[in-house]
Amino acid sequence: MMFPISTNPTTNKDCSVDAQSLIPEPAVASQPLRAQLLAEWRATLAATLHVAPDALDAGLPLVDAGFTSVELIDLVVRCQLQHAIAFPPERLVGLSLASLVDGIVEALAAGEAGKDAS
Repeated sequence: MMFPISTNPTTNKDCSVDAQSLIPEPAVASQPLRAQLLAEWRATLAATLHVAPDALDAGLPLVDAGFTSVELIDLVVRCQLQHAIAFPPERLVGLSLASLVDGIVEALAAGEAGKDAS
C-alpha cells in the first residue's frame, strides 16, 4: 500500500512511500541466532557470578565457573521457560555456556521442524 507524505510543507509536494519501508527491521535479524543467544546468556550468567561478561569462558563447565547445582537447575528451568523448549538432558553433563546455547538452538530448530511437519 502506498501513502502520500508531504516532503516539503512550503510547496506541499507529495511523494509516495511504501508502507513496508516505514517498518524498521528488528535489530535481532542482523545477528545470527546463536551469536545473539550467546551474548544474552553470557550477560545473564556473568551477572549471576558477579563477573564481567568477557571473563566468562564459553567452553568452561559452569560448575567450574562457580555455579552450584541449585543454580544450574534454576538456569535450565529459566532457559526452558524463556524459550519454550525442553532442554536436551544429555547437555546437562558438563554444561557450559556454549553447550547451553547450542542446546537452545537445537531445541528451537527441532520445534520449528516439528511445526513444519504438521
